[in-house]
Amino acid sequence: MDNAPCACGRSFPVISSIEGRSSDFLLAPGNKLIHGESITHVVRNLEGVSAFRVYQRDIGKLIIEIVKMDPAMQLPEERMKQGVQKVFGAPVEVEIKTVPRIEQAASGKYRVVVSDLTGRYFD
Repeated sequence: MDNAPCACGRSFPVISSIEGRSSDFLLAPGNKLIHGESITHVVRNLEGVSAFRVYQRDIGKLIIEIVKMDPAMQLPEERMKQGVQKVFGAPVEVEIKTVPRIEQAASGKYRVVVSDLTGRYFD
């Protein structure tokens, strides 16, 4: 809430900002935007995945970082890649990396989908 009065002159409370979860969009070939949540469904329900992040630096490539519950466990990487291809509807390179942990953002939250590309299109 904001303590400043509303510019319209009414005496109702004023909200200074609205904050919440956000997810980046991913960019597919042909400048097609893909909502980040559509990719998370490919990975979210896989057995043995403790945490993950989908990262896009280039238009034709995604990196999926995965924290495994058991480091020795094999994940269905080919199934993940096929699921991503289906969502994108176009060829995209998918690199799957096993990592020890997923870093938090400065806010203390975890960003599940991070794209370096879509910020350029929504300035």
